Amino acid sequence: MVRVRRLVLLFSLLLPVAAYSQKAYETIPYAARFNGQQIKLTFADGYIGASEVMVTKAGRKKKDLFIADQGFVGKDRQLKFSAYKTSSAAAGDTFVLTDIEEFYDELPKVIRCCYKKGGKRYSIRFIKQ
Repeated sequence: MVRVRRLVLLFSLLLPVAAYSQKAYETIPYAARFNGQQIKLTFADGYIGASEVMVTKAGRKKKDLFIADQGFVGKDRQLKFSAYKTSSAAAGDTFVLTDIEEFYDELPKVIRCCYKKGGKRYSIRFIKQ
């Protein structure tokens, strides 16, 4: 009986360690600049839907977060990011990564993007850091 209690106690102490798991993807930083704004793409290699874009405006510490609309790349090889609900970015502002693959053997040095802001389109190039 004492032996069973010890085993249960040992199991309950080790369970949190066994339950800890690592992410199934690796994040790779990319960066770009646009009109004095610093734009960072955190590219999630292995689960592209976990990628995100962060915009920091010049002279401000507050950042605007854009998250992927879908957890996968569409048939058109694009991945769209929309402003997160707590972001101060306008509701229609989006980033669309173009010519994207779901999985890469070797990550590209440059990722092209279309930034839609205020009804206008801008071309941006994210460079691997």
